[in-house]
Amino acid sequence: MEMKHEDRSSPVDQATLEREIKNSFQQRYGLDPKHIHVEYKDPYIFIDLKQNASEKSFGDVDIADVAYYFEKDVKEDPMISGGRLDIPIAGQTLKLKDAVIYYVDEKPPEFSMKGLTAGVIAVIVVVVLAIVAGILVLFFTRRKRGKYEKAEIKELNEIPRERNS
Repeated sequence: MEMKHEDRSSPVDQATLEREIKNSFQQRYGLDPKHIHVEYKDPYIFIDLKQNASEKSFGDVDIADVAYYFEKDVKEDPMISGGRLDIPIAGQTLKLKDAVIYYVDEKPPEFSMKGLTAGVIAVIVVVVLAIVAGILVLFFTRRKRGKYEKAEIKELNEIPRERNS
């Protein structure tokens, strides 16, 4: 998670900020502090929430849910009753803004062509059948056009012209 804090009169200490964020996350969201890592570069705050499936024990909350609720709190649209998240630093509440949440999975997604093979084969079969059907239609329509019977030619008498003069 990346965010900024509003301008403050007194500087923020890295250790104090990390401790207060961990306490606030534990009290508000029930997240164990061992899953939280905080970096601070004035005025930017970077929070890494890391939780392996193997580390997750009974009663642990999901970090994706925590990130979602945290984002709602920062955008001042809290979904948890009791107001928004407060992070007290040196007697003042740290006001956060411009939160950006990045969701990264434990292992990257794997794509393979095996799942697409059946679809590709089906498309090829449909295209081939359409081409064969088109050729057959052309063949039968041309064949019917080519059958002509020779007609008997008769000479016609001349049509007499009448003069109106």
